Amino acid sequence: MHPPMDFAIVDEALYRCSELRPHALPFLATLALRTIVSLETEKPAKGVLAFCHAHDIRFVHLGVQQPWQTDPWRPITPTLLRQALATIQDRSAHPLLVLDAQGAVMGVVRKLAGWSFAGILREYRMLAGDRHNYTTEHFIESFDPASL
Repeated sequence: MHPPMDFAIVDEALYRCSELRPHALPFLATLALRTIVSLETEKPAKGVLAFCHAHDIRFVHLGVQQPWQTDPWRPITPTLLRQALATIQDRSAHPLLVLDAQGAVMGVVRKLAGWSFAGILREYRMLAGDRHNYTTEHFIESFDPASL
């Protein structure tokens, strides 16, 4: 069994990854997921949707917007962020996996949980590796919880 790329435990019954491929599905079966939230612009592979259907997992595809086309300093729109956070905060949707290649939503989740920016940045860079970008880091740092 292989976990998805950049898989990590965020909190009890809350997980994240940056990519979901069919080879990771047996691993996901062990998590007894109720919900997968995808922030990716691409539609999920048919095998992933079939897996969700077979395991009674709700697949929420929020990532149909591409905000960087209109605002290059915002990796996620406020509406998409609110939708993702509402789903993440709904305990009836847990165990829940967030598919977030950019890491912006998980950075905001950490900020809302009271993490220091240094801790958020360390986790973000560890999981993003060479794919980290300063736009996402700036977004997380400047995010104001009052804006929700």
